[in-house]
Amino acid sequence: MKRLIYMGFGAIALFGSFFITLWLTEPPTPGIALTSGQFDHGVQLIPGGKIIQRFKPDHRSIQMISLSVVTFAKTPTPYTIDWKATAVSKDSRVEIGKGKIYTQDIKDWQILKLVTPVTPKFNSDEIVVEFSVPAGQTVTNLAGLVLFRPSAGEKLIPAEIDGKPSNEGLVVGLQIHYTTS
Repeated sequence: MKRLIYMGFGAIALFGSFFITLWLTEPPTPGIALTSGQFDHGVQLIPGGKIIQRFKPDHRSIQMISLSVVTFAKTPTPYTIDWKATAVSKDSRVEIGKGKIYTQDIKDWQILKLVTPVTPKFNSDEIVVEFSVPAGQTVTNLAGLVLFRPSAGEKLIPAEIDGKPSNEGLVVGLQIHYTTS
């Protein structure tokens, strides 16, 4: 069965459990990890819940965001996770990508690639990446995001889990792929 994760200038389609990526623009650049720190733990994405990661961009145009997801060694119950990436400045908020993740297609420690359409270069102070699960979905086996402990000296904005910043300063293990042009 075919499920469309995101459609923009690039698309990721799922056929069973295989990812097929169609690039109508330049291929993705190597990702720049948000942190060089160590894995800490996975955090579950529950119905009605939200996980937000903010970061200061290194460049002015993002092509793709990739991250690992975990299933806690179980096959997740089928449910939907919404994601959205927004460039934020003092004067504006520009949505640079959004889509859905279907948990029945996720394997433990799988790398997801969240494609952002080609956008004009943004001038933002930070990027906000949000993962939320609409309330009302019945879930027994959850999927989750991987959290990392930043290395000494890294000044990163902690992940917010259900509206509360991580007390330990943990961050979502995002890799940011910037455009080269």
